[in-house]
Amino acid sequence: SYRTKEPLKHPKVSHISPTKMRGLLRRKSSRRFQIAFESQLQKTVRRAQENDPTLTEINLTNKNIGVAGAASIAEALKDNETVTSLHLTNSRIGSDGVALIAKALETNYTVTRLYLDENDIGDSGAAVIAFHTLEMNHTLTELYLRKNGISLDGAKRIADALKANNSLRTLHLPANDIGDEG
Repeated sequence: SYRTKEPLKHPKVSHISPTKMRGLLRRKSSRRFQIAFESQLQKTVRRAQENDPTLTEINLTNKNIGVAGAASIAEALKDNETVTSLHLTNSRIGSDGVALIAKALETNYTVTRLYLDENDIGDSGAAVIAFHTLEMNHTLTELYLRKNGISLDGAKRIADALKANNSLRTLHLPANDIGDEG
C-alpha cells in the first residue's frame, strides 16, 4: 500500500516514497480527467457545429479551456442557430479568448445569455466586448462580467457601447476595479 512509511520497491525503480507515489497517482488521475474533458469539449463543439437542436446551452464553467478552447467554441458559434446560453465563467480564456468569442457573436443571432465571470479579461477584454458584442450584436440580453479586473476605463467603453445597443437588459459588473465613479 502507498500509505506505508516504507518506500515501495520495484525491480526497475530503487525507491518510490509515499509522497511521490501519491503525486504520481494524482497526475495519472488528472490526466484521465483532462482526456475526458477534452473529448467533452470536442463533443460540444461538434454538436454546436452541426446545429444540434437539443444543444441550447453550452456550460464550460470552471473548465480550463483556455484560448484554444475558446477558439473552438467561437468557430462553432459563428453559424450556430441553436445555442442561446453560453457559460464560460472561470474557464481561463483571458482577454484573447474573450476577443474570439466576442467576434463570433457579431454574426451569431441566437446567444442571448453570456457568462464570462472570473476570466481576468481586464480593460482590453471589456473594449472588445463593447465593440464586437454590444455595438455589433443586438441579440444578447444578459452579460455577466463579474470579477474580471475591469477598471473605470473598461466600464466607460461598455457604457459607450450601450448607447448603440437596445437589446441588453442585464449587465453584471460587480467585484471589478471600477470604483465609485463607474
